[in-house]
Amino acid sequence: MKKRAIHVLFTVVFTSSVLMLVVGSCTDEDDDPSADREARNREVVTRLINEGLNNKNSDIALELAAPNFVDGDAFPDQPAGSEGLRFHFDVINNAIPDLHVTFSLVVEGNTVVEEWTGTGNLVIDFATSDRLPSPIPITQNGITVFELNDEGLITERRTFQRGEQ
Repeated sequence: MKKRAIHVLFTVVFTSSVLMLVVGSCTDEDDDPSADREARNREVVTRLINEGLNNKNSDIALELAAPNFVDGDAFPDQPAGSEGLRFHFDVINNAIPDLHVTFSLVVEGNTVVEEWTGTGNLVIDFATSDRLPSPIPITQNGITVFELNDEGLITERRTFQRGEQ
């Protein structure tokens, strides 16, 4: 029941964000001072995913995340702050070295909602950190909600939908 409630909550947040974006796009963005902020926030999250996961550059986390960044889905023993986000990317990139993430974004103010699909071959078991005897093809879908401020990314929360495995 709890998983269903979380899924419904994220679906409502995502759908509401899409509707606000569509309604907001009907106004003149030249008169909207938040348009520049939203474009910057879109660029930050796009760079984070493309460079950090698709191009395996986990150091991008140090550039884009605020020092007090909070990861809502931290791994055990993950450090705090931007170092923690870099650690998170390192774990993922080592476990799925050929990971490719496709995504779409909805931006509203300082909130960016990312709907994503990641595909690749799992070579390290996340639970045990052991190398697997042979790669396992995986597809994982999810939604991530990012919050940003002038320092960069400040929080991220994600929900997963189990895909093919």
